[in-house]
Amino acid sequence: MNETRRLLVYEVVKRAQRGESRRGIARGLRITPRTVKQILVEEDRRRAGGETALERELPARRAPKPSKLDAYDAKIAAWLEQYPDLTATRLLEKLGGEGFTGGYTIVREHLKALHGRRSPARAVQIVETAPGQQGQTPAPARLCGARSAPGSHDRQDPTHCDRPAVLPIETCLQSSSPAR
Repeated sequence: MNETRRLLVYEVVKRAQRGESRRGIARGLRITPRTVKQILVEEDRRRAGGETALERELPARRAPKPSKLDAYDAKIAAWLEQYPDLTATRLLEKLGGEGFTGGYTIVREHLKALHGRRSPARAVQIVETAPGQQGQTPAPARLCGARSAPGSHDRQDPTHCDRPAVLPIETCLQSSSPAR
């Protein structure tokens, strides 16, 4: 329904609800009384059928189209159980051995949809220590008062380097003052 017709229907229904006669509505909108009657009958039929204005404006939902991969869903699920990190390229090779004639894109998109359903891996691992057992510092050499040449790294004693490290809190507390 185009915009002009929709506005006409709205105006006819609004005037009818206010109690105007069909002839009065037709005269006021400069349309035929027959058009007013058709609009009102159609609107009554829609409302009796339970249709809302929102349903009328939205396009009808389509049924999803069948995919070439629908026949291989069980095999794909089994392969993903066996190989959780299966790539689209490898899956396409396996499906080709089973007689699949589709292309890479459909396999990649299907695999992406399936991976979206899996629960994501945890991004961080939380390590809990008792208070006072561990301290983290971005520059342990400055906190501990050690002076080292830039870029040097003593593998035996990580407290005397410029790289970030996790240190026992006692190591940092042993120094007297930060070096400048």
